[in-house]
Amino acid sequence: MRHEGRGPRFIRIGRQVRYRMSDVTRYVEENSVGIAPPQMPNPAFLHREADKGGVPNGASSTTA
Repeated sequence: MRHEGRGPRFIRIGRQVRYRMSDVTRYVEENSVGIAPPQMPNPAFLHREADKGGVPNGASSTTA
């Protein structure tokens, strides 16, 4: 990543590369991707879809 210009800021000391902990922490916080918790369908949305003649997910469109 460093050779592409991405990643945390670094310090070059001779041939060695060093990172400040604060720069690494900031980089991780800014580039973290969390997993969103599953969401229940909005009942108002399902009601509107039924009014339009649509069928909410999980419901059967066949009549007996």
